Amino acid sequence: MSDYTSGTWHCSEGRIFSATDDYVASTNPYLPDGNARLIAAAPELFKVVEGMLGHMEVFSWGDGPTADSVRQLVQDAKALVARIEGDE
Repeated sequence: MSDYTSGTWHCSEGRIFSATDDYVASTNPYLPDGNARLIAAAPELFKVVEGMLGHMEVFSWGDGPTADSVRQLVQDAKALVARIEGDE
């Protein structure tokens, strides 16, 4: 993957910042805050998708992921969806 600002991002008034409060991006201030939340969730979304792909790849070969690791991925995905939707 191309280089990007790593770590957890957060947003405030349509602006997206890194975990160290460095400016990352901004959205149109006239659009809903959901756009900024979705952009701010990008690094975590990428990490969750990577983890799910790793497990699904093993699963597709018949080895299968453990129930605990699948439950953790589901929890991570639910938390991320809640964050994107602004429910946290």
